[in-house]
Amino acid sequence: MRLIPLDTERGQRLLEEAVAVDYAPLQQHYQRQELLTFCGIASGVITLNALRGRPAHSQDAFLTRAAASIREEQVKESGMTLAQLGALLASHGARVSVHHAENESLQRFREVAAQNVSRDGDFLIVNYLREAIGQRSGGHFSPLAAFHPGSDRFLILDVADFKYSPVWVEAEVLFGAMATVDACSGQSRGFVAVTL
Repeated sequence: MRLIPLDTERGQRLLEEAVAVDYAPLQQHYQRQELLTFCGIASGVITLNALRGRPAHSQDAFLTRAAASIREEQVKESGMTLAQLGALLASHGARVSVHHAENESLQRFREVAAQNVSRDGDFLIVNYLREAIGQRSGGHFSPLAAFHPGSDRFLILDVADFKYSPVWVEAEVLFGAMATVDACSGQSRGFVAVTL
């Protein structure tokens, strides 16, 4: 089975056995995306609020401090690119590192992501193609919340929980979904590491 929903017995067992330092703060500040194209916005809001330990940001005000290249109309119509999310997070005072999958390897992603979810003070948002992991719809952003080394799976805390619950996905499958090309940028998708 490729995907294991968190809300199953097996999904819960994986969480109990996982490296999951990031799960609790992300879950505490979780909010679903308000618009169909706001997955990046919701992921950014959750991440920054978890870093600050309080609800300092909301989705409806998140674009007000955006870089000039990010227009609210564009985000509402077609979402945003990986680089745009990085710039938006930086405009809110975060330190970000944007990684396109085309410039990374599966092993490097696994190492960076596993370390990230195992320590306090930083989070990781993945940008991937849903179809490539066996779901419907196109490109999507969501935070990573845990890693289960024994099964080599990451827990995606999906911000579209009206469509999909949080799900465990194999590292290789997730990396392949991040390695797909985003038509808006002409580059691969990937991940953003975020800290303050």
